[in-house]
Amino acid sequence: MFAFHLFRSAYLCWCSRGHFLQPLVDEVKLKLASWKGKSLSMMGRVKLVNTVITSLLTCSFNLYKWPISLLKQVEQWCQNFIWTSDILIKGITTVNWATICSPLENRGLKIINLDHENNAYLLKLAWNFAYSNMPWSLLLKARVLKSKYEFRMVYRFSSLWPKVKQFYSTILDYTSWTVGTGSFINLWNDK
Repeated sequence: MFAFHLFRSAYLCWCSRGHFLQPLVDEVKLKLASWKGKSLSMMGRVKLVNTVITSLLTCSFNLYKWPISLLKQVEQWCQNFIWTSDILIKGITTVNWATICSPLENRGLKIINLDHENNAYLLKLAWNFAYSNMPWSLLLKARVLKSKYEFRMVYRFSSLWPKVKQFYSTILDYTSWTVGTGSFINLWNDK
């Protein structure tokens, strides 16, 4: 029974997240469709996509793990806009999208990969959770952690915790700290 409720809450959270983010995706589509791409050069279209579209999505990237389907849809519109200046017309591409997203030094156009950008913001959120003393971090730690390395099995639901939990172990695995004065060391519990 517990597994059913856990699955149900995870499914509802996933569905509501997709429905919750859909108006933002529609706003991106309207922005791309309203621009007069024919009057811009390709680099002008690239600059518009990099500045305006990513700034629209940045705030939500700080809190939500976007579904891959929505990110792919937005990237497809951006790709169509860059190549053909119309989001609905797919152009003939001679270069892979991953190459286009690479830096200028690697023959790319430095277009921001939305999935990597979303993961970077969530890693920053997990870092702030693990190593800051901000009030939201202290509250969430008290709710979900037994110790620094051990999660509570039962905790009150938080919409923020599933995103932080996904990247928290990565943060702990790839960070280290120096002893310093030793005043913050717990000999028995710290690795």
